[in-house]
Amino acid sequence: MAYLRKRKSGKWQVIIRKKNYPYVVRSFLEKSTASKFAKDVETQMDKQIFQDLTGASTTTLKELMIKYRDEIVPSQKACRQTTATLNMLMKHRIAFYSLTQLKSAHLYKLKKEMLVGRAPKTVNGYIQLLSLIWKTAKKVWSISLPAESPFELVTLDKVNNQRDVIISKEEEKKLIAEAAKSKMNNLADMIKFAILVGARWSEIVALERKNVCFNKKTATFIDTKNGTDHTIPLHDDAIAILKKYPFGDKFFQEGHQVCKEEGYGEYLLTDNPIKLIDISNDGIKDIIIDTSKQRCEKSYSWFAGGTGGNNFIFFINPTIDIVSSWSTSQFGDNKKDRIFEMLIRKYEIIEHKGKNALKIQLHGIACGVDGATGCYSILSVSEKGFKIEKKPTSN
Repeated sequence: MAYLRKRKSGKWQVIIRKKNYPYVVRSFLEKSTASKFAKDVETQMDKQIFQDLTGASTTTLKELMIKYRDEIVPSQKACRQTTATLNMLMKHRIAFYSLTQLKSAHLYKLKKEMLVGRAPKTVNGYIQLLSLIWKTAKKVWSISLPAESPFELVTLDKVNNQRDVIISKEEEKKLIAEAAKSKMNNLADMIKFAILVGARWSEIVALERKNVCFNKKTATFIDTKNGTDHTIPLHDDAIAILKKYPFGDKFFQEGHQVCKEEGYGEYLLTDNPIKLIDISNDGIKDIIIDTSKQRCEKSYSWFAGGTGGNNFIFFINPTIDIVSSWSTSQFGDNKKDRIFEMLIRKYEIIEHKGKNALKIQLHGIACGVDGATGCYSILSVSEKGFKIEKKPTSN
């Protein structure tokens, strides 16, 4: 049974009570709209097709995106890229529609706006991601949604899926010649290497020296896009390019030398001390060295720092010549070569104001508390060094 009453505010309230169904209460500005709603709901209940969309009407698309980003995305291979996409879409006005308000017309408008300056394949990916979130809300989170999904009426743009593009030797020469003019000194070598091995760019930049066997002339790409490790033979030219980058080898060789000279036995690593990640947000991977990951067999404390932490060395936008000439015996900042050193307990890469930033852990003296409690600070990074985004704060 449906009841209509006029509230003091002037709105018309509908109250529907029917056995085996939850109470339905809605308010409308016009009596005619309230009456139509009541009639439609009663008809749906009689036909046993009624859906209670109260939750959907008070939940926005943005709330779904946040839930998906925080609960589903972290376990995905493309976690970082998907998170960035969702953060971008959350700023669009479509994110603020409730799940009952969202229509295919809104999605078409989003698609039209996003196509400005973007490839159709990229925009199709945005729509498909939102559609997947809608399906996840319904099937995984059991959120009652409108029977007709607004995504069912949206057509994706046709995309040329041709992937096998073979460049001529002349085009290859021109490409490498232009790359050689780049400020990024190793770009030409990276392109040559990519052409020689035929691997994905993401796999090439993630290749570690420990997975290269110079004797067998092979390289193993770990955890590739299809989820498996992949070993390929290396052309002599590819090996020559890899041997131009002695940084990792030099770092480990100097560690071996220190342990040997001090009589402390073998040089050991508790973990890989070298990390490559773009912390300066310029598209070029920076280098971070955690010196605490080293130890001598007979002296764990030789490389370890005190209660204040350990030395972390940061190479910002590194070039081949700078990395190759650097030695572990060098201490302190070298602003000219964009090499910076910090005494910290540990760090993590976080998102701050939509960009990568460093969250560092410090001794308590930095914020006036005891050493055990410690402090943290947030820094943004550029070629000029570090900028404090959040002053040292007690943990």
